Amino acid sequence: LWEEDLSGLRQILEQLRELGVDDFKGYFVQNPEIARQCFRLVRILDVNQAALEFFGAASSEELVEGFERTMSGKAWNVFCEELSILAEGRRFLESETLVRTLDGTPKHVLRRMTVPARHRHGLGRVFFSMVDITKRKILEEKLRDLSTIDPLTSILNRRSFLEQAEAEVQRSRRYGHALSVLFMDVDGFKRINDLYGHQAGDEVLVALAGRTRACLRDSDLFGRLGGEEFGIVLLESDLESAAVTAERLRQTIEEEPVIVGQAGIRMTVSIGVDQLRDDEQDLESLLGRADRALDDAKARGKNRVATA
Repeated sequence: LWEEDLSGLRQILEQLRELGVDDFKGYFVQNPEIARQCFRLVRILDVNQAALEFFGAASSEELVEGFERTMSGKAWNVFCEELSILAEGRRFLESETLVRTLDGTPKHVLRRMTVPARHRHGLGRVFFSMVDITKRKILEEKLRDLSTIDPLTSILNRRSFLEQAEAEVQRSRRYGHALSVLFMDVDGFKRINDLYGHQAGDEVLVALAGRTRACLRDSDLFGRLGGEEFGIVLLESDLESAAVTAERLRQTIEEEPVIVGQAGIRMTVSIGVDQLRDDEQDLESLLGRADRALDDAKARGKNRVATA
């Protein structure tokens, strides 16, 4: 808990109101130097012991001196929203945000600002409180990962990949952008499992995921569809450029064996490629053609790229 004197902000807020500013939050977000000027006009009047311990400050003077260091990008956005609340004459705001302790440790918090009724216009006393919700946010992130990420390869799982791929198909159709899909399968994966064991098979899949990610852009989608099958969505890529990417990926994967214990396991993949068509309505038919192209690559001897 702590208490602030925000009366120094009144003149700035009144001047902005006279200039015709009505979207205060948008104004402060667009003019961060003005928001920082406002922040430096804040006077901290009192701080309780829990706040000092939370921020890692030995005294209120140390916290006041280093208070600007506690602000993250998200915290600045919340401060802009608080300025908007004050400018509009409202008295309460509750927000989840990210702050930093004085040694730089990030903390997720539930932050509340309350303006007592008698200080609504003068802003001489405004109360703040924060509840540490870091453990809850970490748990939420882990649960979110469990629902979207394949636990072995740390890439998108089937459900999440298909959902995001469908959204990209609709976006590409809306804006007329090219989009292509790669359907990839590890050649002879059953034989790898039979010869070296399932643990070695898992390590092969992990290595494949790492090599594949290194060949893709951050904007591309990459997911495990099941077993040794993988899907890739290449944004802003026509069939020709997608085939080039697929061939580069195929070569990268087979360049070096995967070392498991004393064994060097040679890994190759077959890849089917196709591009979203102008009259295509959804992802299903596109994936179907890429899957058939993959079957063609397998039938032609494996370790190759085939287009639909």
